[in-house]
Amino acid sequence: MTLPGVVSEDELIPISSMISSSHSLIDIIHWLELFKHYYSQVFVGKEFPKPKVILSDRAQIFLCAALKVWSNEKMHEFLDRSYRIVNGDATNEDLQLTNIHACMAHVLIDTRRTINKFIIKEYRELAIWSIALLINRCTWIEFKRNWQIICLVFLQIHLGEKHIKQKY
Repeated sequence: MTLPGVVSEDELIPISSMISSSHSLIDIIHWLELFKHYYSQVFVGKEFPKPKVILSDRAQIFLCAALKVWSNEKMHEFLDRSYRIVNGDATNEDLQLTNIHACMAHVLIDTRRTINKFIIKEYRELAIWSIALLINRCTWIEFKRNWQIICLVFLQIHLGEKHIKQKY
């Protein structure tokens, strides 16, 4: 676990780590709760700072534990809340809870593997940039609009422009 540096927020400072032969949900939750407990021993009377965002390597077990410890949520509750947020229907409480983000590099590595299986070499870079464009959207409306543009581009590549502009 890291926090932004005090002098420069570009530097990350490690504040805790866990080495375990068991990576169960209960073990991760225990580690996070223990970390919070020791914080309260060092900073008596101070509430543990609640992170706005948790960035993870996509380890599902860590994401679930972080949601439980910092927002008292299960994954399906987080997904419901996320849906409200991206559709502009978020409550004040929705916006106060911790959000989880998967590391873009880890997502794109997995995406690249899939793209390499199904997309010919000539279009792989365009495909990976298209996925990155979708991932970096903040609202569902932006996502849908970019998805339409990406589909149009790939259809034009596949069928040719004369087929796309055809009116039926």
